[in-house]
Amino acid sequence: MKLTGKIQKGDMVNGPGLRVSIFVSGCEHHCPQCFSKHTWDKENGYEFDAETKRELFEALSNDFINGISILGGDPLATYNRDEIYELCKEIREKFPKKTIYIWTGYTADYLKENFKKIIEVSDMIITDMFVEEFSRKNGIGEDELYYRGSKNQKYIIDGEVFDDLPIKYKLSF
Repeated sequence: MKLTGKIQKGDMVNGPGLRVSIFVSGCEHHCPQCFSKHTWDKENGYEFDAETKRELFEALSNDFINGISILGGDPLATYNRDEIYELCKEIREKFPKKTIYIWTGYTADYLKENFKKIIEVSDMIITDMFVEEFSRKNGIGEDELYYRGSKNQKYIIDGEVFDDLPIKYKLSF
């Protein structure tokens, strides 16, 4: 698995509170209006090696960090998903109070059928491909998006699929 860009150690955009964010290389969806096409190539970036993992876990160990956001590319691309699962499992074990948010282009139905173990170790997965027609560019308000790029994207929270973010999560937005 490769990452693009540095580990973000104070992200306030991709999830509630102060977070650590990583951007995984590689995407098989290629959404036409994707804002991060540079992450599509799985060979871009640098290896997620032992030193990178140490840096990530050191950042997560800070009490003021609420959790991790894993974006891309697509963290759940066929060539990333096993490492992402193992990483999330280890984060869950070492930092049980930290939240794990993942963004993917796969549909919620596909994930529920094929990614049960990743759903189990994450707190929220934002699903489905970005569609510009349902984005801010076409008048969709920020209050309708909550962590997603387009309104067609769904949320999987505790194994349940939501078209809109439940109110208790909006309160932490």
